[in-house]
Amino acid sequence: HVEAKTGYTRYLVNRLPRVNRSTLKYLIQLLQITDSHSKENNMAIHNLATVFGPNLLKSKNETMFSMAAATAQTNSVVHTLIEGYDIVFGEDDFSLALDRPSGMTGKALYDFAGSNDGELSFKKDDLITVVHIGGDGWSRGGIGKRFGKFPTTYTQTLDANVAARAYKKHQYMNKMNELTDQVEEEKKGIDLLNAERAKLEGELNALSEKKQQLLGQSEVAKERVAKILLQDDLLEGFLLFLAWHQKMQNRQQDNAKAKESLMEEMTSLKNGLPAAAKRKKKDKAPTLDQLRSSFDGTKVALSEEMEITRRLYGEGDDRAGGFSSGSVAVQGTSAALPPSHQISDVTLAELLPASSRTQLLKQY
Repeated sequence: HVEAKTGYTRYLVNRLPRVNRSTLKYLIQLLQITDSHSKENNMAIHNLATVFGPNLLKSKNETMFSMAAATAQTNSVVHTLIEGYDIVFGEDDFSLALDRPSGMTGKALYDFAGSNDGELSFKKDDLITVVHIGGDGWSRGGIGKRFGKFPTTYTQTLDANVAARAYKKHQYMNKMNELTDQVEEEKKGIDLLNAERAKLEGELNALSEKKQQLLGQSEVAKERVAKILLQDDLLEGFLLFLAWHQKMQNRQQDNAKAKESLMEEMTSLKNGLPAAAKRKKKDKAPTLDQLRSSFDGTKVALSEEMEITRRLYGEGDDRAGGFSSGSVAVQGTSAALPPSHQISDVTLAELLPASSRTQLLKQY
């Protein structure tokens, strides 16, 4: 068959040194052009093969007898080079058919592993396209894209009909093997996915346990905070201390201002000069009624402070004693505060409006 001979010739030409291959390509191209004008020059392919064959294919130790004996084979090779020029010297890949016979077919009886790249390796029951059976015990042929020589006794030549059926069976078995390999690969992929899934499920379970643990700790913290908030005496005492402390600061500021004003007026009276002399000329000097009113206001403020102190700590308790009876920690400091059972008749409602008390309860 032309396909098998052309494929094997391509294999041999590609094994030539680069310079030799380029020279041969140029000569065969010239012969192909000559063949295209065979009607005018009467030089068809078989004539060109006969004339140029002995010159193109010649061994070193060739004799007239050996050259005459190899004439038919030489002409066949040159004929193939000219006729299959595009395939032999082409750059595209070439492969023998794997689903039908491409020439004489041989079936492998044993496995064969070639010892070099010039020998064709195969497995038992492989189908080989045989191009030439040599007298030296070696045959030439190929499988798909691979070509080379192999032991003739390792193969069995098949009839054309038997070869056709063998290729169909071989194609079926190859397809089954491909599907089997594909199934195995898919099983490996599934196993990997299952392993990854198990790993992710384990991590998810660990996160769920961590979540439950954190929720439990949160509930414990909530219970502790609730117990603290339910201690009315501590909370009420703390809020009462804050309100009292703020009110005392305000009272002290007012008393300081009143005292400063009173001392200023007293100094002015003592020196016989009105305090207005130190102000701008447009201000009027205070009258005696105004001084009396300022003094009365200071007196009232001092009385209210003493009354609040009395109501907080009870009759007969001084501030030092009251503060030493209890304490509340505020931001790392300790401030004295009387316990709830020592507070007499004062309440948060009297010292602090309802809206302010609600706001403090929410804050603390």
